[in-house]
This record gives sequence, structure tokens and C-alpha cells, in this order.
Amino acid sequence: LAQALALQRPHWRMASLLVKRGCCANEPLHAACTPLSGASNCGARMLGSASGRPVATFPAELWGRVAAWLLPNEFQRLSRCNSRLFFPQEKQELWRWFCHVCGFAQSADSLGADAGCDTRAAAAAARFLWQGPEIDWQKSFQLNATADAPAGRGHLFASVIVRGEQLRVPCRPAEGDDSRVSKQRAWLVKRGWFPVTALEHALVRMMTPCDVPLRLREVIAGRMGLPLRRALLQTGSGPASSMAEWPLGRRSNGSWCWRHPPHHNEEINSKSELALGPHPWGRGNGWLLELVAELPSKNDGNKREALFPMHSNESESMSRSRWVHVGKHKHASELTLRELCDELAGELPSLGFCFCNKLLPADVRQPHMPMASESHWLLHAHMRWTQGEQLQLREIFVPPGSPGYAALSKDESWSHATDLGGSPRPHRLVLFSRKAQRTSAFGRPAANTPLRRQAADVGWDSVAEPVHNSSDLGSSGSSCSSSSSKTTPTAGHSSSSDPGHCRSGEVHRAWAPSWQSLHGKAKPLEQSLRHRRRLLHSSGGVRQFEFHPTQGSVMLAGRKDGVVAVFDHEADTQTHSLEVDSYPILGLSWLHTHPHWAVAGASQSGATCLVRYDPERPGCMEHVDVEPFAHLSSLSVNCTDDYFMTSGFCVDLGLYDLVTGRRMSTFRGLHQNFINIMRFSNCSPHMFATASFDHTCKVWDLREPIQSGRPVRNFGTDTLNVMCCFSPDDRSILCSGVDQALQQFDLRGRPDNSGSRFPLPALRSDTNYRRSLYFGGGDLVATAATNESLMRIYTAQAPHLHCGQIDFRGMLYKRRQSTRQRQFVNSLLRLDRGDSGSNAASAPEAAVNTPVQTRQNSSSAVETPAAPGGREPTGEYIQSLRCHPTDKYLLGALLATSDSQPESFIALMRLGPS
Repeated sequence: LAQALALQRPHWRMASLLVKRGCCANEPLHAACTPLSGASNCGARMLGSASGRPVATFPAELWGRVAAWLLPNEFQRLSRCNSRLFFPQEKQELWRWFCHVCGFAQSADSLGADAGCDTRAAAAAARFLWQGPEIDWQKSFQLNATADAPAGRGHLFASVIVRGEQLRVPCRPAEGDDSRVSKQRAWLVKRGWFPVTALEHALVRMMTPCDVPLRLREVIAGRMGLPLRRALLQTGSGPASSMAEWPLGRRSNGSWCWRHPPHHNEEINSKSELALGPHPWGRGNGWLLELVAELPSKNDGNKREALFPMHSNESESMSRSRWVHVGKHKHASELTLRELCDELAGELPSLGFCFCNKLLPADVRQPHMPMASESHWLLHAHMRWTQGEQLQLREIFVPPGSPGYAALSKDESWSHATDLGGSPRPHRLVLFSRKAQRTSAFGRPAANTPLRRQAADVGWDSVAEPVHNSSDLGSSGSSCSSSSSKTTPTAGHSSSSDPGHCRSGEVHRAWAPSWQSLHGKAKPLEQSLRHRRRLLHSSGGVRQFEFHPTQGSVMLAGRKDGVVAVFDHEADTQTHSLEVDSYPILGLSWLHTHPHWAVAGASQSGATCLVRYDPERPGCMEHVDVEPFAHLSSLSVNCTDDYFMTSGFCVDLGLYDLVTGRRMSTFRGLHQNFINIMRFSNCSPHMFATASFDHTCKVWDLREPIQSGRPVRNFGTDTLNVMCCFSPDDRSILCSGVDQALQQFDLRGRPDNSGSRFPLPALRSDTNYRRSLYFGGGDLVATAATNESLMRIYTAQAPHLHCGQIDFRGMLYKRRQSTRQRQFVNSLLRLDRGDSGSNAASAPEAAVNTPVQTRQNSSSAVETPAAPGGREPTGEYIQSLRCHPTDKYLLGALLATSDSQPESFIALMRLGPS
């Protein structure tokens, strides 16, 4: 049996069943045979029989496959059968796999905490410097599983980056509750801010024993920040908010020396006081920066041209990286550009710039030229600085007569720069370019949880995909034939070649979406797409909604009566609500690093506020009012939660500081007509786009002065623009207009590109306003218009093949029909009980006389009920679209009716098999 299992992979399932049988009986497992050639010598060294004679075990790769078939408790019994069954390191790797599968950990390889770039110095540091103690994966799994158990309710969690892994750390609130010390600390604890020591003690329990202390730092959208003041604990999962670091050694006085600044345990006094909002302490003192020096190689010493870097792109160049804390004794909002350059000039010799002490910012569009800036500019107000930015330094040589030489000569330090002959001497300086690219949770799949208890799929209606021609659907299991009806999606293995496994013991093929089998041929326009749908009955009267970026079941909605509400769309219940204004809520946006905060704005009055909900306290929500923006149409928050912007039915934009809640700037005259919507990019905190009625969509950069005639990109469209959005990787932008106008532009191409157009059918209507969005995976685009009751799915890659349509006709009228019938039944029950109220006396005749008539749609399998009295019902239309940020096959549509009594409800759709 061991020989067969070692040579034939199809028999791995037999081995797993054998192991499970032994686990259930709690019997030790031995393979009574000679050691296998080429197999692991784990058994010969570690396994022994009762007589002490070594025997062989299954190969090590087989044990990994067997463990994939076992639940954690079964694997625990397996390891208890014989403690010498695995190497200790192999056992930890298997427990690490269980933590990843159950959502207790995930990879954090994109965090720029150690280096921020792949440099030789960073690689050498990672090879020789001590990275801290190892993670005890078995203990981590046990602590998280205990916290998720019914008896362990009441735990709070924090996501911490440890050795390239993002761990979910459970904490007991009672251990770090210091609310009795002062009212200020009680206010902080109530909002989830606990002492740092509480999180440190909880993290130490998940690590191997170590006597060296640790320190926790902030993590802001994947970049390292300053040391934590207090730890943010919350219920459920969330983005990584901190990272752990260990010291490099001790100083002569016995204090610990840390790798990143501040290098010693020195207190940084801050003038900021506690304030309402997601940032209680403000920005603190100074800015934490990463300096990356691009030094020329030996072969580039004689290559000097005007306003060009001193190294060539074709030659190898050395890179050095270093983290510095600039202005640590001054508030971050008060630091100027001159103070930054003067302080960074002292770091140039340590980075390899030995013959230059002049530092200037580089132009955003032309990095090899100095930026037209003023030395008195504030880093926060004028240059919109963010914490943890990376500065790329390069040395340039500016000879006399070049375009930038005259501007540099105005500086007093260079006014007498002449050689012995009296002729002007070339200027030599270092330019720094700001690289603020961050990691985004949009498009990143949520943690795989096939072993955790999932919510029941209650209320989902399956809509099959009609098969008109089998050749259009391919042969990969995407059709509705008998061969594909037996396939089910495999959790966590949909993108791999592994066929997966299930608890029933049957091996299933992964479900292949039908758009992956188009083979370059689009489906007919009347072709329906296989999906499941569900109407949220608790979402009546909604005008706008947004999915939560990290918590999959939470949704924020703004109603027409000016109320902001939080929904649990899995349970179809409303958990929190707050009345903001009497006008409809049009602007909604979640914060990315503070998952319980959001920004909401009303349409006509422009009333804007920050709202916070507490999952442990259902009901009302907290709010912090900010300066209103009249006739607001949209708002968006950048990926670092430093700024948010608003647009309205005007040609201006408002820039707000999320830390202070004040409006920083108003950019006027950016377009020649109204700006209907603006959106920040997903990965850059400074890039944003505006869609206007002047037939243009423009991209802007906050790192440079915003001027009306100088956008970064200016895309001309066929019609007025209703909506724009970035792709999950920010490589392209989608612009939606009127009727069939839908264009995609490449942000990496030339500025004058015309983009690609989607092959949409035209209705020849000037009021057919279109809305389009990318799916969470970025490979699909969903689009819908106001004069249609259906939504179409296209591939994001040109030539944009049509994948199918989803028709919502009759979905709201079915709900109205069932509501009236239910009201009539309730009135009859009240009459039987003897109630004589006015509601019982006036039973709705429409519910009595309405015949249950249906009409079949030719292009869909959805039946549409007739309106009361035999009238033809007014069709539904899609008023808004939102795609789930982590579930790449889930999206929501706001359905509305256009009759005399308009209704609006949110409908959820999940692409996939029935």
C-alpha cells in the first residue's frame, strides 16, 4: 500500500480515508514495510515501533495531502496518535495552512515595512539581521478558534503584521481596560482604543517564548508608520493596523536599539489634543519617510548631460534605502519644504551622495527636472503629504545655459558659483521623487473559509442560463448540460489547477465561468447569464449604497429621507441608522484603515458628516459634522484616509482633511460644465478623476498644484459623462456616458489615446444615463442604463466580449404583489379576532381583486406579474451599481420604479451556477 501511495497520486484519497479511520479509533499508525527509495526518511528517523525498531512512514508530501482532507480537530487526533509522526517544522507548516484556510492569517508580502523596495541593502539586512521569534501556528489556531467559539464571545481582534504574515490576534477587553483611570481613557476605550500593552501581551501568547521585548508600529494602507500610541481593537476582521518589530541589540547604557526610527525608546511630545473623529491624536509630530538612493555605477561617471540623471537606465545602479523621521520635534502640519530639504541634506552622505548637499523636489511629470515650488510651502497644506512615503533620490548635473540653471542661480547659496576663470560653474543637486503607491483591499479576495461555518443561502433565487448553442459556451463546464450540472465551485481553489476536495469524499471539478470559455466569440445580446439573485426587503427607500471594504456582510446605505443606515445583507436586517438631513443621501464612502467610520453627504443642502457605528451596540450611530458642500453629487476618500473630496452640480471641487474635519482647499473651474462624480484611485492617495458634462474625463494629482488647464490626463468622450471609476490595479479608467457611450482608457499609454469602446446596443435616447463598474477581480465590467431593466456583463479586456445579461423585470412588482396579499391576510385575521380598527376596515381591494397574471419575457426566464387592475406595469430600472470589493462574483444593483409611487430596493446578484 505504501509503495502504491508513493507512486500513484490517485490513491491519495485512499490514504486519507485510512488515516481518518485510524484517527477515529485513536490508534497509532505505522507502515510495516521497508523504507521507500526516494521517500522521506522521516519514518526511519522518528517513527519507531514498540520494540524500538525503526519503520517507514508515508512520504512527507503525502502527509501534506492527507492533512488537506482533515479538519483541524481530526488533524489534532492524528498528531496525538504518535507525537513523532512529523518533524516539528512540518507540523508548524500544516498548522500555518489551517490558519490561512480558516481566515486566521494571510500573507502580507506587499507590506513595505522592511524595505519598501527590492534593494541590495534590504536583502542583506533580511539575511543577517534577527527578524524576531517564530510564530507558534498551533497556538495561534487554538486561540483564534477559542475566540470564535460560542463560549469565547466577547473577544476583540486586531490585525498585526508579523514576519510577513498578517495575523488575527484575539484580545480580552478586560485585560487592557483602563477606563477607570480617567474620563479621557474611558472615552477612548468606548471607541475601541486600548493600551498597547494589551495587544502586545496577546501577541506574545501566539509566539515562541522569547525574552526580548517587541514594539508595535502603525500600518497605513500597507506602509509603515510611527509607533502606536494605543491599539485599535474591533469585532471581526479588518485591515492590518499595526506591525511588530524587535530590537537589534542593546546600547552601552542597557537600553534597546531598534531598527526603524525612533531608534531608542524616547518619548515624542505632541501638541495635539484628543479630537472627535477617526484620528483622535491628529497627525502627531514629523513625517516618517523612506529614502531610496539611486547611485550611478562606475561606468556612468563621465556621462553628464543637462538636466538628466547621472546614471543610465541601461547600466546597473546601486540602491540604498533608509528610514528617517523628519521634524520629530515639530507638528506635522507646520513643517515647510525648506525644513524638509535642510534636514534631508544631512542624510545625503550616509546614502552615498558625498559631493552634493543641495536637495530639491522633482517635478511630478518630468522627474529629471526640479519642481516649480516655493520654500515656504507647507508639506501638508500645499503638497498634501502622507505618512510613510518613499522618496527616490537621484543626482543630476545642470550646466550653464540649461532651462533650469537660471532659476537655481537665484538661490543665495549658488549666487557666486563660479570657477577660477570667473565663468559660471555647473550646478550639482539631488532631486527626490515622491512614490506614495499603496496596497489596496479592492480586488483582493477575502480569506478562504471553507472550514468555517458560512451563512445559509436563504432568499436566493437561481436563474439558469439558457443554452441556445453549445458551441457558444465552450466545453469547460460552463453550460447547463448534464456534464456541467454536476460541477460545483471549490472554495479557495478556483484559480488553481488542483481539482480540490470536499468533506463528502467526492472530488469535484472547479466551476469555470462562462466568460472564460468564450474563445474570442461574444454571446448574443439576448443571452442571459447564469446567476443567483436576492432582494433585500429591509432596504426600502435607498438612494445610494456601498459595500464594506473588509467586512463582507456589512453595507452602508443612504435613503431618500436623509437617513444613513448600516445593513447586514446576509441576514437582510438593518442594524444602525442616523438622520443626517432631510434631503437624499448621494455621497457615501467607507474609510479604509478605520473600518467602523464612513463619510456621508446630502444632495441639495450639502450637509456632510463623519459617521461611526459600533457592531456591539446596535441602534444609533455617532457623527461628526464637517463644513457642507452645496449641491453635493458625490464624495470619495483616498486610500490612506488622510483626505476626502466632494463634487457637486458645479465646476468646483472641495478637498477636506479627514484628521481635522476642515476644508483645506476649493479647486475652482476645473471643467466647463457640471462635475457629476469624482473618484480617488485605489492604490495612490493623490490621484483622482473627475467626470463632467463637458464631454471630458480628467485625471489629477494632488502632489502638484491643481490648475484648471493642467490635468495629468484629459480624455475626450463621445457624450456627457455620468460616471467614472478606476480599475482595481489603477491601470485603466472606465467612463460611462449616455445610451451606448462606454469607453475604457489606459492610464499607462500615451496621453492622447482614444481608448476602447464597448459594443453596446443603442436605444437612441438622450435620457438613457449609463452607469458602469469593474468587478472585484478586475476582469469583468457591469453596465446598466436608466431606460433599461437589465444589466450587461462584458470582459474588461478589449475587444470587450459580451458575456450575458441579467434582467430584473418584474422583481419589484413581485415584492409588491406579495406585500399586498400579506396585508390582506393580516386584515382578515384581525377581523376574525374582533378588531374594528380603521386598518382592518379598509382592507386593500387591490389585494383581493388583483389576478395573479404573469407575462413571459422573451429574453429571460423571469416572470413579470401584471399590475393591479390589469394595467401594464411600468418597468424597473437600475439607479445605481456597486461591486463587492473582495468577492469578485458578487455585485449589487439599486432597483427603482418609475410610476406614480416610486419604490427602490437593493438587489444582490452572484454570478455562478445555480
